[in-house]
Amino acid sequence: MKGHQISITLAILIFMGNLFSIEIAEGQSFQLKGVKSIVEEDKIAENTAEEVLEKERGKIFVISFLKASFEKKFDMTTDKYQKTLKNVNSLKRIFDKESYTKIDFIKIELSDAKTPPNITLKTNLHWFMEGYDGSTTIYFILAKIKGEWLLDWLIY
Repeated sequence: MKGHQISITLAILIFMGNLFSIEIAEGQSFQLKGVKSIVEEDKIAENTAEEVLEKERGKIFVISFLKASFEKKFDMTTDKYQKTLKNVNSLKRIFDKESYTKIDFIKIELSDAKTPPNITLKTNLHWFMEGYDGSTTIYFILAKIKGEWLLDWLIY
């Protein structure tokens, strides 16, 4: 009888062990379509003096935009973007941090092929708010209207 109780206890322990054991799941993936992995070298293009100057003007615009009041920020946008924003409060929701401490310009692309000419500035904007700090990647897309840069779109 004692041997029978040991075997029942052992069977219960094995059952409980299997019930609560961790199972490793195996997944399978299948390549459905061929993929060509070609790594092309970066093309280094030399900028003209005018292109360098326009890129610097774009940077100055972004810095001025960030330092401006919300009403002035709204005035620094194109008519098309103002229709999208509708009012100044939209900008207040986007730029809602206490302070912006630093901006890194990651990539600047100038395009004269489009009408009007535009410039895209990829930035990391570092901020401080209520004891927290962080950074947000923001794309500033500017359009040149009547000889000056205006914010045409914002991606954040």
